Amino acid sequence: MRKRLLTWLTAAVMFIIPATAAAQVGQTAVLMGTVTDSSGAAIPGATVTVTSPSMIGGSRSVVTEADGSYRFPALPPGTYTVTYELQGFTTSTRENVRLLLGQTISANHTLSVGGLQESVMVSGQAPIVDVTSSSAAKNLPQEVMEFIPFTSRFGPAAMLLAPGVNPNNYSSYGSGGSSSNSYMIDGVDVSDPEGGTIWVFASHNWIQEVQVIGLGADAEFGGFTGVASNSLFRSGSNIFTGLVETLFENDALTGTNITDDILAQNPRLTPPTTDYITDSTAQIGGPVKKDKAWFFTSVQYYRPITAASGFPPPVNEFYTADQWNVKGPIARIENSPRFLVKPTVKLGTNDQITGFLQLDSYTVDGRGQGSRVAPIATVHQDSPEAAWNVNFTKVLSASSVFDVKYSGFWGYYYLSPYNGDDTMGWVDFDENVFAVNSYYYYNADRTRNQANASVSQFASGFAGDHNLKFGVEFERSTVKSELGYPGGGYVAAYSGVPYYAYMWDGYLRDSRNTRMSFFAQDSWQVNNRLTINPGIRFDANRGFLAAADDTVFKSNSWGPRVGFAFDLLGDGRTVFKGHWGRYYDGAKSTYYDLLTPANPFYLAYLDPGTLNQVGDLVQLTAGGSVHTIDEDIKHPRMDQAILGLQHELFTNFSIGVTGIYRRNENFIDDVLTDTSGFTAVTRPDPGPDNITGNSDDPGTALTFYRQTSDPRDNRFLITNPDDAYRDYRGVELMAEKRFSNRWMMQSSWVISKIEGNINNTGNFGNSTEYDSPNTDPRFQPFRNGRLTNDNTHIAKVLGMVQGPFGVVASMAYFYTSGQTFTRTVRQRIDINREIFAEARGSQRFDARTQLDGKLEKQFGLGDRRRLGLTFEGFNLFNTATITNRTTRSGSTYFTPTAINQARRFRVGAVLRF
Repeated sequence: MRKRLLTWLTAAVMFIIPATAAAQVGQTAVLMGTVTDSSGAAIPGATVTVTSPSMIGGSRSVVTEADGSYRFPALPPGTYTVTYELQGFTTSTRENVRLLLGQTISANHTLSVGGLQESVMVSGQAPIVDVTSSSAAKNLPQEVMEFIPFTSRFGPAAMLLAPGVNPNNYSSYGSGGSSSNSYMIDGVDVSDPEGGTIWVFASHNWIQEVQVIGLGADAEFGGFTGVASNSLFRSGSNIFTGLVETLFENDALTGTNITDDILAQNPRLTPPTTDYITDSTAQIGGPVKKDKAWFFTSVQYYRPITAASGFPPPVNEFYTADQWNVKGPIARIENSPRFLVKPTVKLGTNDQITGFLQLDSYTVDGRGQGSRVAPIATVHQDSPEAAWNVNFTKVLSASSVFDVKYSGFWGYYYLSPYNGDDTMGWVDFDENVFAVNSYYYYNADRTRNQANASVSQFASGFAGDHNLKFGVEFERSTVKSELGYPGGGYVAAYSGVPYYAYMWDGYLRDSRNTRMSFFAQDSWQVNNRLTINPGIRFDANRGFLAAADDTVFKSNSWGPRVGFAFDLLGDGRTVFKGHWGRYYDGAKSTYYDLLTPANPFYLAYLDPGTLNQVGDLVQLTAGGSVHTIDEDIKHPRMDQAILGLQHELFTNFSIGVTGIYRRNENFIDDVLTDTSGFTAVTRPDPGPDNITGNSDDPGTALTFYRQTSDPRDNRFLITNPDDAYRDYRGVELMAEKRFSNRWMMQSSWVISKIEGNINNTGNFGNSTEYDSPNTDPRFQPFRNGRLTNDNTHIAKVLGMVQGPFGVVASMAYFYTSGQTFTRTVRQRIDINREIFAEARGSQRFDARTQLDGKLEKQFGLGDRRRLGLTFEGFNLFNTATITNRTTRSGSTYFTPTAINQARRFRVGAVLRF
């Protein structure tokens, strides 16, 4: 494998070095511009020099070309001083030029005639509007990461603050939840290769800034149909800087928003409890040798002890204390130590190596707690992991950069029962409780290895200027997931009496993803006002299944993209942009791992007194392989078109509007191949109370499907159902005040409509719509409609101001329209069958509003040391919004089952130096 990987990388590097290309490199930004005289004529031969505390190796200089243009590729994000000088002209210096992650900023400059010894200082904020980009990337700068109140201390979760990302569930512009996004740190993917969710646990304090891009993303971005989030780890510098912080919260700092009315509807919906939560971090960065070698390192210890609403429940009357809580924890107890080291080494004038090593151990007692879960039925979680990255960058010239990186992670998480591996858990269907032991165990092992190489170059003289980039990516990841029942089954009990057991030997899904990607991207500046951004991406995904000893999944996906940006007024302050592109989800083993031969389920009748089996086992499902895969399977994709306008209203303040259309297709589902063994059964809709013949009956008929054939003969084809779709239409309004004059603000308002027949609560891999006529949209017309995460309005306002006397005040406001829901009806047909009783998304929960605030009082301690005392409040108005209810017709219909978190406060102290 190592020899094959080396061959691929060598071939890729040899192939791309002669090519031309340009743009961002995952951890950098680009500064470019044109130098002219007072008449507007280009000035060739001027020296442009940049310096920044963020840039290792000292200052960097270039000489302007014949057309007066200059370019600094691969600059680390930060604040720069730019100096322009030429014999016969007054030397001019621009200060405070801010470059954010992934940006290409134009800083044009005019030199005045004068002596070289003369100089002038210019307040030089970089333009806030990029008039060459057709994307609508969002940056969360250092001020947001450091001062905006944010309840999560999990670094990559900061993307929830970005426009278009649902702050409650990671669904982005209508996408299928967290697994539809690409999660990167320092430009490398850290997603779980099984289903695409976040894997690496990074501290909030480690993140310098975050770039979130989904609208108009260039061809170098792939593996998502939601958004791509790139978090930049902090780096060292020529001076020692650091931080020591500790945060604390407990029950005394937590309120309640569960009213008597809500509690009357659901007595189990009691407030959660917080024994305490502590989060302590110590970090330092600085020089090993100035301008040659830097380091940044940090340790964090996160320790929460909490209990979910209604946990631990009192001992049920039909169970003994030993069957309930003798071995299980009565709270969720987490221990999470985390460590990071990131070196930066300057090898020569133009060569640089960066990287990181991140370690953590995520240990939890009491995972899976709930108001109906006995403490002994929870599980213990053990999950260490390590992640790494090595990145070599060579600046070949002022116009060309070569970049190569190797990254990966290793880790596992094991969920273990408290009452031994041989004791079956009990599920009581009368009492609706879990007792005696966890009814499952789960072991997950993961690895990811990835190598990326790219070359970029600026080229002019061919119908304009071209910023081109060409790259190759190779990914190999392994997934091993084992699920089973302790004791080989779980007991089905009724009011504490065990009548039978479901027996199953579990599964072991062992798979390997391999992906090879190529991309080419151009930013073609036709003239000084029009830029065209064409690109193409190719992804070859392969899935190897150990059980088949074969590559069972193959998809080859072309992703063309093209955009434009037009400087509407020619002054660099207003851009009209548009983009069309095709995007594909990442490599996931869940697309094909159902091909693993299945162990059959059995039913065993039990002697209630002895738990001994009575009679023979009854086989319920077929064993062996019941799935096949379409040889022409296609990768899930999203086509996207945007059209937008952005305008710099005044210095450092911009407004914008973007229209968005997205169409998701090629969903993967295991489709029941033969539906002839099902017979339609028509029943009257009994209404919300599930009782026919009274006033709430709507008078309509529902069609269920009874299986007349043997369920053990069911066979499924993993394929792309032709009619599966998801449509998103939206408008995004934004206003941004970049940090200056002691304050900043980011605000957005996204108005959207999301329709389809594949829900967007998750995009883990295989859908479950087409495996039964009772859920298949071809048989159930109510499956089409407004999707669950069709939140019509998502509004966010983030703000921060540095006041007098060392006081920093900040806030975050969120408004989210309620999720949709659909009433369902369950009827005993052949077995219990449940279908939609109305069009998908016919009803909606209440909207959620939340205002968070933070105050920090800073005390100067001399020699660049500052002590800050922090006070944060979340849900300051203590709003009470029901976020979920029972949606199945019956006596508990519309009963509240979840509520937003009540007002709580967090106090802390932070020493910065």
